[in-house]
Amino acid sequence: MIPDTLDLFGEVISRKNKSTLQSSIGSRNNNVGLDFYPTPPIATIELLERETFTGGIWECACGDGSMSKVLEDYDYPVRSTDLVYHGYGEESSLNFLRSTERADNIITNPPFKKANQFIAKALNKADHQVALLMRLNYVSSDARMKFYKSNKVFPFRKLYVFSYRLPFKGSGNMMDFAWFIWDKSYKGEPTIDWI
Repeated sequence: MIPDTLDLFGEVISRKNKSTLQSSIGSRNNNVGLDFYPTPPIATIELLERETFTGGIWECACGDGSMSKVLEDYDYPVRSTDLVYHGYGEESSLNFLRSTERADNIITNPPFKKANQFIAKALNKADHQVALLMRLNYVSSDARMKFYKSNKVFPFRKLYVFSYRLPFKGSGNMMDFAWFIWDKSYKGEPTIDWI
């Protein structure tokens, strides 16, 4: 069941008032050295308004729980871990890239500098779907195009492009983002849509 309101960063905000949400929230306590930019809750809300997931979700770079909290508000069972404990999720640090654990689905905003490794690991450890929030330019390059089109074991299904800039505090908001969706049961060519 989709909640009517979400308690995000201590505020109760109506889901119907997206413009207020977009302008009023962002990340906090950035630690650029660790590539730590908490996900603005609106990014996860936009995903969940378009996609459903079967089973549990592993948020493997949970940071301060910005994404996990929204997933939980949408009644998904969520496992929240991170390499560095930021006050949310499992208190013991877990290196996702070295983990042997599996999950039904993996949804995260991977560290920008480790996106390649996170994609490879997630596609090997998820049983149903993978949804990664990444810079839009991650779709470009000949090598990536070949990877997206050739992976038949865990096909790339959908690209949701944000038509507005996400409010990441401390990042300058000059980057375009998209949700990259892989679906193990999908047959066909990838499609694109806008948020």
